[in-house]
Amino acid sequence: MSTPWVARGLWTWTFLALAGCGPRIDLSRDAGPVFRPPVDGGTQSLDGGVDGGLDAGGARPDAGLDAGPPDAAVVGIRLEGEVCTVDDPCAAGLSCLQDIADPLQRICRRDCYVLDGNLVVEVPEVCDEFESCQTVLDPTTTQWVATACAPIQYVRDGVCFAFEDPDACALGRACAASEVTAGPDGVAVVEAMRCRDTCTFGDADDDSCTFDDVCLFDWITTSVVDYQLVNDLDPDSRVTCPPALCEDPSAPGCPCHDEDGYRCVPVQNQNYCVHTRGLCGVAAPYVGLDDLPLNTGQLCNEVVDHDFCDREPYRDLDNGALPLCLDIQGPRPDDGICIAFCSQYAFDYNGDGSTDLAGGEGPLSRACLDGDFCDRAFSREIGLYNPGPVEVACDPLVCPEGEPCGPCNGVECVTSDFFVTTPSACAAVFGTCQPLPPPDAGVDAGDPLVDGGLDGGAGDGGLLDAGQDGGAGDAA
Repeated sequence: MSTPWVARGLWTWTFLALAGCGPRIDLSRDAGPVFRPPVDGGTQSLDGGVDGGLDAGGARPDAGLDAGPPDAAVVGIRLEGEVCTVDDPCAAGLSCLQDIADPLQRICRRDCYVLDGNLVVEVPEVCDEFESCQTVLDPTTTQWVATACAPIQYVRDGVCFAFEDPDACALGRACAASEVTAGPDGVAVVEAMRCRDTCTFGDADDDSCTFDDVCLFDWITTSVVDYQLVNDLDPDSRVTCPPALCEDPSAPGCPCHDEDGYRCVPVQNQNYCVHTRGLCGVAAPYVGLDDLPLNTGQLCNEVVDHDFCDREPYRDLDNGALPLCLDIQGPRPDDGICIAFCSQYAFDYNGDGSTDLAGGEGPLSRACLDGDFCDRAFSREIGLYNPGPVEVACDPLVCPEGEPCGPCNGVECVTSDFFVTTPSACAAVFGTCQPLPPPDAGVDAGDPLVDGGLDGGAGDGGLLDAGQDGGAGDAA
């Protein structure tokens, strides 16, 4: 079973791009060297110098434009345009970069920078037509990888590799993180980037989005567009904000103008009232029992398309439910449905014989929006549950549907066509936020929400560690 998402709230994992600097990523020295030349053609210091910076980043100090012709006679050395690997590296003056036409392979690309002391200076004029000089950063660590000529991506939602470099995508699109997982330490790992149409989130006067698109909250990247100012004529009069007073952006003590879309965001060890970047797209609906069977207009696709789940309503909830686009087997690759994950049972998800409460296998309960409640009926219907690595048979006559079952060690006995070895098996059914039924309809009393919050995060278990399709198979 794949593991594309992990706990701890994806919307809290952010990568900061500073206002007025485009893709220039400015981190403290102890965060590691970051080498992104400014957009205006200036230079940027390599923290740690050439030897401690460029060499550590994998480039060669002599890999500038005057490196001279490569030695084609050297066995295993690849020339410009050729496929390269770790065992078949590029010649001097070239960098081995992923190919937007075939992301599974890497191509030797011409370097487009020179060194000025310990500064990297872009030289875009050496690039060919339909190419641009792109600075490639490791999107997870923001470490410098290369500055080289690479094809411009002209297709909306097309693959790109120069994280937040404005030269990577055509028509002013951003090369933004599109798929994120969590590493062993719970640190966000960017798995893919795509060219996105962007907007100014919360600004009622912003008209960047076209056709049927709306400006949606960017839950992965915090990119500052502009600052709230004390004096509109003084760009340095930025309004600072105490986070404790701005947990509710509309609170009287918060200086940010919530009515104008400003939010309190940490920027370089200070908190400011800012507009952040949004993503233009279609707001896919959150679905439930009443929406079955689903049609294509109810699907989300946040990878190869721009049908996004609107996460903004959950942004300010205290211990709020985790909204996500749950992978299903849809007509397009990466099609899914929008759900808000709100509960899980304590369960031995990885089958090691114990329930690791500190490793993501503990009970979880998160808050739904007003007018919604946390329920498991929809999850039972679509197969959103986890039986563990080995199916354990159970008797539905002994364990009524929807109730924790003693023979199943506190999880439910589920009857499903998804199971392989038995028609009914013990499984941890996950909770999703669903609309409250009418007063006379009653609420599923068989959904005992646990109290304790997320005890694990990235670890062995739960829906988020079991993957977006966290049941016995892909949700159908």
